[in-house]
Formats: sequence, C-alpha cells, structure tokens
Amino acid sequence: MEVFEIRFNSNKKENVFDTLIYQPSSLSKKKMGELYVIGEINLPTKEIKKILSSFFSLVKKEYYSSSQKPETSFFKTLKKANVFFKQKREKGEFDWTGLFHSSIVVVKNFFVYFAKTGKIKILLMRGKSLMELGEELRASESGSGPFGSVVSGKLLENDKLLIFSSELGEFFEKEKRIFGEFLKISNKDDLKKFLKSFKSLFSSLSGVALVFIAKKEKIKERESFKNKNKKENLKKKTFSFLVWNDAFFRKTILIISLVFLLIVGFLVFHQSKTKNLKIQDLKKIESKLKEVEFYKTKGESYLIINDKKRARENFKKAKEILQSINPQFSLPETTKTHLNILKKEIEKFLND
Repeated sequence: MEVFEIRFNSNKKENVFDTLIYQPSSLSKKKMGELYVIGEINLPTKEIKKILSSFFSLVKKEYYSSSQKPETSFFKTLKKANVFFKQKREKGEFDWTGLFHSSIVVVKNFFVYFAKTGKIKILLMRGKSLMELGEELRASESGSGPFGSVVSGKLLENDKLLIFSSELGEFFEKEKRIFGEFLKISNKDDLKKFLKSFKSLFSSLSGVALVFIAKKEKIKERESFKNKNKKENLKKKTFSFLVWNDAFFRKTILIISLVFLLIVGFLVFHQSKTKNLKIQDLKKIESKLKEVEFYKTKGESYLIINDKKRARENFKKAKEILQSINPQFSLPETTKTHLNILKKEIEKFLND
C-alpha cells in the first residue's frame, strides 16, 4: 500500500487542520494496522489547536491500547472520540456542529475501516469508476458525538482511496479538468509533476489530502510438500559374504541378494509415488484456496460500496469451493490454518 500526504498551506486564518499518520513498527501494533486521521476545525484559536492535538492523541492511544481485532478496537475508539467531544460541548469549550471535519482511517493490508464527519470527502477509484464513499457515513443519530456510521471493506489491486479536507474537496469538485489530472497520480514523480503544473492555482488553497494506492505485496510461495528433488536418504550398504566352494550356496546367496534389492526398490518407488500424489493433491487444494480468496476479496470489495447482495453472492461461492475441499491425507499446518481462517471469516459474514 502506497500512501501520499499532500498539504496546501496558505496564509488563510479561517481554519486549523492537521493529520496524524501512524505506521507502527512493533509486531503487536502492526497486527492492528496503520492509522490515518485528518482533523479540521473552522476556528483558528490556540484553544482549538489544543483540542485537535488532544483528539489525535486520544485516537492513537485508544486504538492501540488493546490487542482486540481491528474492527472492535475501531468502534471503541469512535465511542471514546464521541465522549471527548460531548464533554467539550457540555463544558462550553467547543461545539463540533458545522465546525469540525474529520476522517479516521485504519488500513491493514488491503482491508480498510473508516469513519468521517463534516465536509471531508472520501472517494474510491476502481478502474475508471469513481464512487463517493462519504455519503454512506453519517454522524451519530443520537447527537452523542460527531462520529456515527462506519464503512469497511477490502481494496482491490490498483484501487485508489482519496480523502480530502473540506476546501480541497470543494475545489476538485469544481475543477473537473484538474481533478482528472490528479486521478492519474500513481507514484511520487507523478505527484511532483502535478503539483508543479498547477502551482499557481494551489497557492490560495488551504487543506490536506491523503491518497492510498493499493499495491499488491509479493507473497512467498508455500514450501509445504514442495518437491525439491532431494535424493532419498538411503545409505549405501556393503554386504560381505563368505565365499563357499559349494555352487548351491553361492546361487542361494545371489538369489537372496536380488530379492532384497527388489524389495528395497519397490518400497522406494511406492514411497516416491505416494509423495508425488500428495504433492499433486496439495497443489489442487491450494489452487482451490486461491479461488476462495478471490471470491472472498470480491465480496469484501462489494461491502466497501455497501452492495450487500453481490457481497453475499461472492461469499456463498467461496463457501461452495471450501466445502468441495476434502483431503485424503493430513494437511500441513500452514495450509490447515489458512483453510480454517477462511472458513471462519466466510461463515461470520454469511451468519450476520
């Protein structure tokens, strides 16, 4: 996943904005994914800057405070953020209504969770299609805080997730040609050229944008049952026989030796054949697991645009393929674990 932060700072004093970008290094926190927050308040005072800073600290602390699943921790973090702003309003320090614009995004591999409030724009570009995801997100209906609905789903390779602060969102909505050029950005060089081309137009803008480009990570091939053409571990043994003058004994010993060699040859051949069958069967199973991953990913990508019907269709297809997997031998632990995880994730969605 490639992430770009683009800031447009001007001398305007109507608002205060900032970002929190946290990409953890410890293994325990990496399991929770990366955290990206945009915060903007249309009241440029020292007190408001402190409120924004406290909001960022709270979100980071709460999200990584437990080892729960990202989804569970994300919802808990939103509740804490709502309590924070509710207390500010009750004390007469700050009322977020119409003044506070924010998005909170968690990215783990290609899976994303996000929430927003105010005039933040969140867009998903998939191929040539552009969808506004922010429309799915609403503030808390009970008025208990600025954050309410959450969208989650899985990005596909080369998807672009775009998040704009309020003024930038309005600017790109009006300037279609410039926005079209912005959508072509796929690396740092493209970004530099874009900013250089429209430098004069951006000089009056104030705000920030986050651009996520889904780049596929290289996955190491599983080594379980991988045929490395190793020679069988059969040590050469030398058998010394006594030399008998009697021809009968010499023939008997020769026959026994031949029978022994035939038995050893048969056992080696049978073992090699069984191993090759296991390798072939395992390859078929892993091929089916890739199909399951494909339909599961499609289902998750439909969830991100709230198309539950198509999401369910793809999860059902993934389940059918899983049910067709019936190994006749004990699977390697890595494959068995992969299979069980897929079953749980698919069943969880279909049972909701």
